Parts: sequence; C-alpha cells; structure tokens
Amino acid sequence: MTAPVRYFALLILVALAGRGTAAAAPCAHCVDYTPGYIVLPAATADNQGLLLAAGMLADAMGELYATAPAIIPDRDFTMPHDGRGVVVVGAANKLVKDYDLGVYMEKRALPPESHGIATVDIPGGSPALLVYGADIRGEMFGLAYLAERLRLAPRRVLGIKEVREPHFPIRIMSGDPVETAVRFGYNTVFTPHSHNNVALLEDYDKDMFFQHDKQRGYLMERRAQFADALARQQALNIDSISSGDEFEFHKAVLKRPWAAEMLRGGSGSWLCFCNPRLWDLYAAKYREILGGFKDLDYIMLRLGENYAGGDYFGNVPATKEFWKQCPACMGEGYADRIATLINRTQKIVSGDHKRMYIHRTWDTNSDTFHTSPDMYREILSKVQSKENLYFSVKYTKTDFWMYNEFNETIGQDGAPQIVEFQCAREYEGKGAFPNYIGAHAAGGYRHAAARGAAGAWNWHHGGGWDGPYPKTDLWNQANIYAAAHLAWNPDLDPGDLAREWGALTFGAEDADKIAKLLAMSAEAVRKLIYFEAYAQAKGDPWMPNENWVRDDVIKGSGPLRRIYTAASASVDHMVREKEDAVLLIQDMLGIANDLSAPADLRQSAIQSVEYELALARVLRSYAAAYLYYCRWKESGAETDRAKAFAYANQWERDWDTYTRAIPGLKWSATLYRDDGMVETMREVLADLQPHR
Repeated sequence: MTAPVRYFALLILVALAGRGTAAAAPCAHCVDYTPGYIVLPAATADNQGLLLAAGMLADAMGELYATAPAIIPDRDFTMPHDGRGVVVVGAANKLVKDYDLGVYMEKRALPPESHGIATVDIPGGSPALLVYGADIRGEMFGLAYLAERLRLAPRRVLGIKEVREPHFPIRIMSGDPVETAVRFGYNTVFTPHSHNNVALLEDYDKDMFFQHDKQRGYLMERRAQFADALARQQALNIDSISSGDEFEFHKAVLKRPWAAEMLRGGSGSWLCFCNPRLWDLYAAKYREILGGFKDLDYIMLRLGENYAGGDYFGNVPATKEFWKQCPACMGEGYADRIATLINRTQKIVSGDHKRMYIHRTWDTNSDTFHTSPDMYREILSKVQSKENLYFSVKYTKTDFWMYNEFNETIGQDGAPQIVEFQCAREYEGKGAFPNYIGAHAAGGYRHAAARGAAGAWNWHHGGGWDGPYPKTDLWNQANIYAAAHLAWNPDLDPGDLAREWGALTFGAEDADKIAKLLAMSAEAVRKLIYFEAYAQAKGDPWMPNENWVRDDVIKGSGPLRRIYTAASASVDHMVREKEDAVLLIQDMLGIANDLSAPADLRQSAIQSVEYELALARVLRSYAAAYLYYCRWKESGAETDRAKAFAYANQWERDWDTYTRAIPGLKWSATLYRDDGMVETMREVLADLQPHR
C-alpha cells in the first residue's frame, strides 16, 4: 500500500537564465531560459513516481527551451553560476534550508496531494519558483502539472503562482497505463486482471488443478502479470484496485467432487446462493488474494451483470430469474441477497484484511440498487458494517446516455460514494468522431461534489461491446483531459479546458477553433443519435433512444417503430433534428479544414469528421424515411409518401458512399454495421414505389 500520508513540501527553485553567461534558448515563442538541473531530495531521489514526474517536466523543458535539465539528487548538486535554471524538489532538499524558502509556503496545512507554486526571490538576485506539496504524491502531481502548465504558457516560467487542491480525495482512472495516472493526478488505478482470474483456490483444495497443468500454467502467467502490475502501481505511489463480477470461479471447480453441492439448474453450473459450500469457497478466494497480494488496496465487486467466460463460469446472485433454480433461495429477495454478499465480503476484505471494499451498485433498469433511492436505502439498512466500505454509482440515472437526469442515489447517506464518468461514450461512437463531454460531465461532477461524493472514477477507455474502433484516439483525449481536470476541480470551465487541450494538442493558433468545434460536437451527437420528443415522451431514462444505434450497429425497424408510436406527432421535429445534426457536422468539418496543425494531425481531425458526416447522412436518411413511412401508412397522405420515398432513395446513395468511400480514409474508424436497417429499407422502398 501507499505509505501513510506525511507532510512534505515540494519546492521548485528555477534560477532564471539571462543573469549569467548561458546563451538564450533558440525558442521564438518563449522566454530566454536554459534548464540546468532538477534536484531531488536524497531520501526520495530513487522514488519511481517522483522520477517519472520529474522526467515529464524535463521533457517539457527540453521541448520548450531546447535543453533538457539533468535529474540528480541534492547530494550531487553544486549551484551553477552560468544562468542555467535549477529545479529543487522537496522540503527535505538541502537547498531549501540554504535559501530559507519555507517562508513562501502556505501557513495552513494543505490537504493530501495538494501542491502550490509561487514566485520567490533567491539571495544573489536570481528569480525562482517555489512549489510545495502536502506529501510525495503532491510533489509528483505538482511536477507533472507544472510540465503541463509550461507547455500551455512557456512564459509562465517567469511568474507562476498557484495553489492546487484536489476536490475528490479518491480519483480513479481506468483504461490507460498507470503512467497516465501520474500525468493527470489520479491516485488509484485498476490491475490488468481481475482477482477472480488469478485465484488458484489450492489453499481450499490442493488438487484443484489435478490433471489440468495447462490451465494452471495460464493462471500462473496471469498471476505474474497481476503481481508485476501491482508492483509498478505501488512504485509510482498509486493505489491499486482489483475489480470483478460475482459469482465467478475457474471451471476447474466444476471438476471437483464437492462441486455438485453448490450447483443447481438444468445446465449443472448455476451457483446456488444459499449453499454453505459456495460461501466457503468464496471466502477462500478472498483470503488467498488478500493474503497473497499485500499491496492490493481495494477490492471492487459488481453484482448487476456477469460475463464470465472462457476458463471461468458464474452467474449473478441477485437476478430474479435465477431464484427458481433453488426453492430454498426463493424466500430471499433482491435486497437481502445484495446485503448478504456485501456483509460477507466486507467482513473478509475490510474486517479481516483491513483493505478498502468498493461495491458497484450498477444494475440494469430503473428500480434497482443503482438507480432507486428507496432500494438503495433498503439495502444499506441491511449492511452490518460500513468500515472501509464505499459505494460506486454512475453519475447518470441509468447508463451513459444523454437525456438522463443525474443519479438520485448520489448523496444518499450510509457510506461514502465514488461517482463514475465515461470518456469514450459507448452509445455515441466511442471516440470515432468528436463528442466532447465537458459541459455535461462538469454538471455531473458539480452534482456529485455538492452531495458530498468522496471520489470520482473516470473511464478513459472501455464500455460497451464491439466497435467502432477508432484509428486515432484524438477526440477521446479531449474528454480524458477535461475529466481528469474536473476530478481535481469541478468548477473549472469546460470551455477553457477544451481550449487548453486544443492548444496542447494542435498548437496555440488552433486552440480557439478546436474549442469551437468541441463545443458543437456534443449537440451534433445529441441531435443525431437521440430523438428529443421520444426521450421526453418515454419518461423512463432507460434507453432514451431505444438503442436504435448501439455500439457499431444500426438496428432494424423495431426501435424506430417504438419511437414513432410514442412520438408520432413530432415526426417533422425529429427529422429536423437529424438535418440539423448534418449541418452542424458540416460546420465542424469546415473548422477542421481550417486548422493549421501538422499534416497528419490535421488529416486525422478532418477525416474523423468526414467519417461522422457520412454516418450522419446515413442515419438522417434512414430515420427520416422510416418515420415518414410510418406516418404515411397511417395517414395515406401523398406528401408523407413522397417524403419517405425521397429520403429512402437518398439513404441508398448515402449508405453506398459510407460503405465504399469512407473505408479508404487513413484515419476513419471501423464502419457501423447493418443490423436490420438494410432489410427494413428494402421493404420500405418496395412499398413506397409510386403507383402507375
């Protein structure tokens, strides 16, 4: 585990160039500055997290000022007298005492992981910067943050003054390497494998893998990867989470003679909730993991879904349709089952092993633990101990769709909460085209902050099924940048964050253009993927667009028929939405074409928007043709038939362009696939032919 919080100070002293004999750096856009050294305290000079962050700062300075500073411990340092800048890190650094820099620090004790930067004076006339932190994480995050700030404004090396405190004490990242956590100031990440997939269970049954050496070999490889990842995370001062669904076990269990005691059902592999053997095995798994991997900080569980596969089997213990598998289980309801599992897990994880336990409340639909405040309170009333127990909830009422209110269970009393946000939006292209979440996510962060959430969890990547698979992660990086900064400060302006990301990625000259494009992108996606009239008419936020487009598939008539039935009076408005989306994306393409960034970067922006525009025309024509077709079938009006027919013919041209021209673009994502649309449109076209 990460060492207990101690009070450190991070002080960065930059002796500015121009006062000595060093030549000015050949940098037309920045001040004359020549980096010299980044000096670390001897006591922490070999800390890998601190070294990584110092390397980020050194890289930034090297890019900006044409000379990268050396990173050395204070015992090897002698103050230069040639004007080279010096970065001094840490209150324990001997240079801090030499120059009495503590007088520039905040007098109050800063929260963990905080850091501040202030311009100070050094005897002898050299201007300097002082950056101080509450602990070694504060030092690490301060160095990485300074690297970012300098890239945004190289001249700020002359006068940075800032105190930065994280709003959420727990900041979790998933979907990226742990090094990204250091860059963006996350303090917790996930292991690459679930604890379910590294448990041997041989403490429970020494013959678990009898005559299954190959499967045991695969498992040992995963255990080694799990241990290596834990070691890397801990070395970088980052806490570790292992996450999994329950119930889930290796299929070797099914070969053991005692397995039949805990299995029910015609398949012979449903795990029976009421059987003592199951709970003995369950406890053995967690004792093995927590006893064998001492650096694991958190266990996270989910009960709402279960996708055990390959070498593993399992089932959701709380899902109603499984109750009938065992008459003895039928008397224990949904809330009781969840509470029972929480209580049993909490006792092992938090009680016996003193680790943190995060229980994901996620469950589908609108009347379950995740979404219903009444159900949430009922389950928590049955939880016996809240020690080291957290609950994780998505910020939207159901899933990561638009037209969802904020989750009403956020802020419920009983245990601290962690709120989940998604960057690569699984229902909206997964980063295949621009879809900036800044404004919507900022509202979610502020909602969570106002209700006392203890943590934020940003899914950088992940969620959903299949594609589309982008060839560039360009636009998702805009969401990652905004989400990471909002986790530190929910009050930041998402427009400013978009402009910052644009400057860092495309250059200062394109920053305003990128901010404008990103501001338009979410509205374009909303108008393209959703139907406002249907979302309002349906009322229930579960599937507010009936998932007529889901992941990388475009579905047949069923979802659109339901949308028409519920909002038939709004067909013209719903079609106008799709036309507006096309116009917005055309305007976005105009902005992309006007960028002055390097060729490959500019082309990736242009072609990803061209991809979106071609897709938008397909969806526009398909939805309009089918909605007008439905209205014609009811009204018999020739105007409706003519509109449906025109859009259906346009759909044929749009689909041909999308499937033939777009795959040739270097930077286009994989295509959306037909899942009933083509057959639907063939039937519609045949029925719409003019009568002669």
